[in-house]
Amino acid sequence: MPGLNKNLLFFDHRIPEDSGEFNSKQNEHETTFILALTMYLIQNGIKGDDIAILAPYKGQIFLLLQKRKENLNSCVDIQKNYKRS
Repeated sequence: MPGLNKNLLFFDHRIPEDSGEFNSKQNEHETTFILALTMYLIQNGIKGDDIAILAPYKGQIFLLLQKRKENLNSCVDIQKNYKRS
């Protein structure tokens, strides 16, 4: 990936989650960061079909999908349970 030395990224922060939709956790900070990173990757030649965003909570998935509509086309895969075939 351009500007990154790994194909799989994990990150840690100290911003607490909120209770969101579905009585589940969500985090606006994480969503903003992940979608900005995704935009960076797409602008630097990575295809949206090659990007998957995984999140552990339904509330986070909902927030990511909601914000993605505002910022990205729908080619980026966002899933809670990701299984590669």
